[in-house]
Amino acid sequence: MESWEIINVTKFEVVSDFVLRVYFDDNTAQVINFLPALGGELMGPLRDIKLFSQVHLNSEIGTLVWPGNRDFNPAILHDWPELAAGLEQQAKQWEKARLSFQKKPSQKAKPRARTKLQKPKTLIRNKS
Repeated sequence: MESWEIINVTKFEVVSDFVLRVYFDDNTAQVINFLPALGGELMGPLRDIKLFSQVHLNSEIGTLVWPGNRDFNPAILHDWPELAAGLEQQAKQWEKARLSFQKKPSQKAKPRARTKLQKPKTLIRNKS
């Protein structure tokens, strides 16, 4: 039976825009450029540096969290170098899907041919 190690983030430092140095409880660290992995409806808004900069460490769940409960699994952060290409590809797919669901500017509807309504025939009753 395989044993899985649970990894937690212990702290982080801002290196530059969208780049963080993330420290883990196994005494390792990763410098992560998050920008390529930020796409789609959930993570795409973090491309706004003001929003991205609101990152904080949630020690209860052992990972980094952004507004809107956006986060990455700490094991993914830990193994980022091996996963980065796949995460970037996934983000591109999410962004493509997000853009395809956005409403397109409405086009002026073509007027439909109007049919002339006829007055209903009045029933005349004989009063006899």
